[in-house]
Amino acid sequence: MLTGGLVFLAGAIINAAAQNIAKLIIGRILLGIGVGYANQAVPLYLSEMAPCRLQGSLNVIFQLCIAIGILIANVVNYLTPKIKGGYGWR
Repeated sequence: MLTGGLVFLAGAIINAAAQNIAKLIIGRILLGIGVGYANQAVPLYLSEMAPCRLQGSLNVIFQLCIAIGILIANVVNYLTPKIKGGYGWR
């Protein structure tokens, strides 16, 4: 999990300091690797370290939190007005 966090941190720093599209792409790739690594490692860690009576419920809560985060991101994206003449793809 520490490795995934460090990769994610590196991606965030690269994205924050990006001067061109290539650095943005590299940063996004590192962010994806960090999130993917953590998404695999955290449920395993929870399963191994939690008391037997809480193992299943902690993993379900983890997946529920992921789904709620995706929902919130989509709602914010839907409610945020589009920027005209700015960073759009058109």
